[in-house]
Amino acid sequence: MSRLGREFIETGNYVFKYFPEHNVRYIAILDNYDTLSQNGMEDILPFKAVINDMYIKDISKKIKSIRHDIFSKIKMLSTKLLMQFCLKKIIWL
Repeated sequence: MSRLGREFIETGNYVFKYFPEHNVRYIAILDNYDTLSQNGMEDILPFKAVINDMYIKDISKKIKSIRHDIFSKIKMLSTKLLMQFCLKKIIWL
């Protein structure tokens, strides 16, 4: 289901309304869901979609945090190297 869409409301509209109205068969292998066979998974799908959405947001926050840390370390390192270079220039003059 996470491959079909990221927003669980829009994904639910496709799975439960659009696909049956247009005779589209949707199979989600990892979620064990097939629109042709009603095996009780349609009750669990909204919960899985919410969990997937929360997971994506959590990973996004972690990636942004790591990028921020890396850029701040690069900035600090470049400033330190620039200062060392300037000090060496001053000492040799």
